[in-house]
Amino acid sequence: MPFSFENLMSIDIQKYLNEEKIIPRTEKEIFEEVEKHTSRENAAELNYYLLNANMQDLEFYNKVGQKVNGMAVYDYFAGMHSNTLQSNLASLLSIVSQKPKLEKILDLCTGTGLAACLLGECYPNSQITGIDHSEPMLARAIERKTRRNLDNLNFLKADRDNLPFDNQSFDIITCVNGISEGDNYGPSLQMETIRSLVMVERITYLKKLLLPQGEMMTCTPIKFDKKINEEYKRNLLDYEKDQMKNHFYRSGFYRVDTHFTEEENAGFIVSSIILKAAA
Repeated sequence: MPFSFENLMSIDIQKYLNEEKIIPRTEKEIFEEVEKHTSRENAAELNYYLLNANMQDLEFYNKVGQKVNGMAVYDYFAGMHSNTLQSNLASLLSIVSQKPKLEKILDLCTGTGLAACLLGECYPNSQITGIDHSEPMLARAIERKTRRNLDNLNFLKADRDNLPFDNQSFDIITCVNGISEGDNYGPSLQMETIRSLVMVERITYLKKLLLPQGEMMTCTPIKFDKKINEEYKRNLLDYEKDQMKNHFYRSGFYRVDTHFTEEENAGFIVSSIILKAAA
C-alpha cells in the first residue's frame, strides 16, 4: 500500500516515547529504581553486566530484557539517550517515508520493539517483522505490540546472519541499533580487517533479502566522553562513516547517504551515524 504522509504527520514521537515510559533518566536513577523494586544485589549485578559484558553476549540481552516494575531494564537505559533515540526514530521515519511502496518491512535486532511498533503505527497496511536473538527482549516487544493493539507486526527469534526468509522478501530493512553491535574485534589492524570482512559478508547477505530497488537504513551510535577533543571526535566519526559506506558499496549497494545526530548527556556525548543505502 502507498505511504500516507498524513499518517506520518500524526505520529508524535515524543508522545510515543512518553507513553512507553522512555523518559530522560540518569544512570544513578536507573540503578536506584532497580534496587527499589528488586534488590541491591540485583542492581550491582546489572551494573557489572553493563560495565563488563560483551555487547553480543546473549546473557547480557537476556538480563536487560527482564522486567523491573513492569518495564524492561533495556528501556530504562534507553531513557539515558532519549533525545538521541527520538532523533534516530525521526530519521527512520523520514527515510522510510520516501519509499513509494511498502508492503513488507524487516526490523533487525528489534530488541523491545520500539522502532518496529512505531513503524506498525505509521504503516497499518504494511507487514512488519522484527527479529532478535533474545527471548526476554522479544517477550517485551510482544507485550508492547499487544498493548498498542497492533496486528500488523510479527516478532521472531532469529540470528541477523541466518534469517528464515527467502531472497527478495522485503521492501526495506531497518536497524536502529545492532548492524555492527557486538563486533568488537579489538584495535589491531588485523582485527579491523576481520571486522570489515564480517560486515561486508553480513550486508551482502541482507541485501539479498531486499526486493529490487529495496533500501536499508541503519543507525550506529558511538559514545564519547564529554571532554573529548572535538577534532579527534570528528575525525573518528568521519572514519566510521567512511568505513560503513565502504562496507555497503562493497556489498553491492549503488547509493549510500549518511548524516549525523548528536546528544549531550551528563558526562558524555552520543553521536549517531544515520545511513541509507539503495540496492
